[in-house]
Amino acid sequence: MISMLPWTCKPGRMRDDVEVRLGPGDRERLEGVAADRKSPQHHVWRTRIVLMAADGAGTMAIRASTGKGKPTIWRCGR
Repeated sequence: MISMLPWTCKPGRMRDDVEVRLGPGDRERLEGVAADRKSPQHHVWRTRIVLMAADGAGTMAIRASTGKGKPTIWRCGR
């Protein structure tokens, strides 16, 4: 299970209090989904978003890499 810290959104500020933590084995399983050519594409891009968020990438970096919009990234990353 992927656990995350609780967060609050402060108007006019970048959210710096969001952290995605991957448990033991989570990263390997997610990387396996992303590498599997038989995985549905929506699973692959969601997996990439979660992995990038866990690595500390910001919304704009994830958006540039995946081509997905901010609402999609925010839903996947939390």
